[in-house]
Amino acid sequence: MTRDRNPERGGALIMVLVLVVVIGSLTNSLFHNGRRLTTATIGERDTLAALQAAEGGIAQAQWQLRNDPDYGGETLTIGGAEVTISAHRVASTAERWQVRSHARLTRSANSSTRAQRCVNVTLLRGAPAGVPRIVDWHERR
Repeated sequence: MTRDRNPERGGALIMVLVLVVVIGSLTNSLFHNGRRLTTATIGERDTLAALQAAEGGIAQAQWQLRNDPDYGGETLTIGGAEVTISAHRVASTAERWQVRSHARLTRSANSSTRAQRCVNVTLLRGAPAGVPRIVDWHERR
């Protein structure tokens, strides 16, 4: 008995294997891109949360300086971030303060995802009962 040798025999199997490899590569690429975007998004979220906490520290300092002209700062928790506030009068005038609010955000004790932001402002106290207004603002990481 003789077999007919068909040169196209097995061609479909090779095409299917190539197609499986291409689809697998595309799926792998999409998975890694999605993972990278998720990590970047979490980092941006944490940075924004740290900035908002630092801004909250500035608002706290404004409130405290409104009621207590000898306020020097404090450490508190705002939105899960530890915020350290320091305030001191500018030497040239009794109505200006330099205030620094530094926020450090850690998601959990075992997590390496952290963000921190620092806001430095100059406040000017107008009327004795008024909230000091911001005359200069600088942010940094």
